[in-house]
Amino acid sequence: MSPPQPQPPYVANAADSCARPPQRPAHEGLTITAFVLAVGTVLLSQLMYVAQLVAITRFGVNPSLATAYVAIASIVIASIAIAALVLGIVSVRGARPVLAGIAIGISGAHLVSQLLYLLTPAFLP
Repeated sequence: MSPPQPQPPYVANAADSCARPPQRPAHEGLTITAFVLAVGTVLLSQLMYVAQLVAITRFGVNPSLATAYVAIASIVIASIAIAALVLGIVSVRGARPVLAGIAIGISGAHLVSQLLYLLTPAFLP
């Protein structure tokens, strides 16, 4: 007798092809790009605040000028966070949905925090 042949993990006939779970796409470039952009926005934001503090304390830059720099840099960083959010939403059905969810969470939270930071002067007396 010949040894038993290994069976595929799913039924190979056409009538039972719906028994197989759908395969995820193999490409994951959008997900990784979204995650890198989301982490990059957080790092750039922290670098922006450190640069503001160094400019004021070390080089004697006018605080108003440093705050204007922060406002302009915040707009640029927020646009990067929006790109990360859109890429994360587009790639959530891709090969790495958890990584896409993390990118969506990081970029969304960063956008909310930047919005609150930029609106803080409106609430001051």
